[in-house]
Amino acid sequence: MMSNMQGRGCAKYLMVMLGLLALVECALGVSIYVVGDSAGWSPGNNYRLWEQNHTFVIGDTLVFNYAPQHSVLQVTQTGYQACNVSDVLKSYISGNDRVIVQDSSTFFICGTPGHCQIGMKLAIITASTPSTPINPNPSVPSPGSLPVGTAPTLSPTISGSISLISLPAAALMFLSVATTVPLFFF
Repeated sequence: MMSNMQGRGCAKYLMVMLGLLALVECALGVSIYVVGDSAGWSPGNNYRLWEQNHTFVIGDTLVFNYAPQHSVLQVTQTGYQACNVSDVLKSYISGNDRVIVQDSSTFFICGTPGHCQIGMKLAIITASTPSTPINPNPSVPSPGSLPVGTAPTLSPTISGSISLISLPAAALMFLSVATTVPLFFF
């Protein structure tokens, strides 16, 4: 009887963890994309059309599924344009690779000779996100410049950038804190 209760408690705990993980993914605004959808990373796919049908942001995960005769080479823009396998930044060969988009422009080609030339290449250009700069020293109107009876208003803005690479660590910290709360409500 006791082990059955513990099993249900673990299942509930796991469900809470999965729910929190889904919430964190939504809050971060990142997505997981299977490159080429059900066809995967293979010749004959129109990757230009595929990339145009998706909006990418830094932090998104690309999943490359492919047969052993292929590979995924992350290359420079010049390497992408020329299908040059000597401009390789990273090489993936597992057949099921997950790549987190970390730059505003990321380029991939297949390392199998001739495949890049027939269109097996992918350019991921992230969407620019509208941001309002934060001004650490907002200008406050002098009291004499305001009509009598009005208070100055400040409209803080945001400048700079947040490294999305550090967000998964923050999400893990959130999950570790959130999961220490007793689950008495189940």
